[in-house]
Amino acid sequence: MTDKELKIKEAYAHHWDFVKDYVHADGWLNLKDVFDDPSSTKELDGIDMEILNAYHPKYTYYKRPISINGIENNNGWISKKEEMPGDSETVVWINNDNYEIEMACLLTVGFNHNDYTHWSKVNEKPPVY
Repeated sequence: MTDKELKIKEAYAHHWDFVKDYVHADGWLNLKDVFDDPSSTKELDGIDMEILNAYHPKYTYYKRPISINGIENNNGWISKKEEMPGDSETVVWINNDNYEIEMACLLTVGFNHNDYTHWSKVNEKPPVY
């Protein structure tokens, strides 16, 4: 299981065995399918859920735990296992184990990217006048 899959399983807690066959890749779940009832308004006890699209009839029953909101893009954090930034691109680095953070580029003297697990682009701001 990937880290993402483990986080999704963890978010569904004790309901996981009941819903695992219905959960989509980003944690979305069609509650109509789970409860086999097209008019169902049932929820999963103890889990605060977000709705995919409350205004579209097709998606009002698609929900997922609020705790995994943003999992589809890891809230903007990119794993070093998936991709590395450009050598001279300044990014924010984080160690997911101890939450140590540093802003640096790969060419920064004394910087060791092996101490970090993820990175994120620095949002450029318009100039101040």
